[in-house]
Amino acid sequence: MIKRFLFGHAKYGMFIMPRSFCTRGQGASLALRGDICNFNLLEMVVNLPTGIFSSTGISSSLIVLNRDRRKDDDVLFVDAEELFAYGEGRKKIIDTQKVLSVIKNSNYEVCYKVPLEELYKKDFSFDASRYFPQIVNVEIGQRVISLGEVLTLETGERITGNLRKVSNVVKSDNFSDNIVHFDL
Repeated sequence: MIKRFLFGHAKYGMFIMPRSFCTRGQGASLALRGDICNFNLLEMVVNLPTGIFSSTGISSSLIVLNRDRRKDDDVLFVDAEELFAYGEGRKKIIDTQKVLSVIKNSNYEVCYKVPLEELYKKDFSFDASRYFPQIVNVEIGQRVISLGEVLTLETGERITGNLRKVSNVVKSDNFSDNIVHFDL
């Protein structure tokens, strides 16, 4: 479908795709996302709530393509995971009014504009969560470090960086409220 749009004449296209299409790192999905970016067609990606399609728990995204985009237009990413209501039988129904309101008002908790160049840096990933800024509350005396700085193999070798030896291994039971407590 998307390939037909790429080489067709329609000005706008909207496609619901499995989230795996948006994130898969190789093969046809990556090539197609690359073509979409190279032709500057990507207008918006909306991560839809998981389970909105009956009989499946597959995560999906709405991809909006537009041929009339300017080179300097940003891509809008919307995380609509929580923008749903329950219908009959506790079935999830996307709340389109909430989604449209969020997009119109540029609610920065769930909407984020990203320059096209950023998509190139992240291997054409269309996953909205990769582009939202991470907000971390830091108290006096705390220091923010990336998880890669503290993760180690069981032998004490670092996973990233220069593979120097360290004495501590951070295990999953050390995590609490997104804060890791350990002694250096």
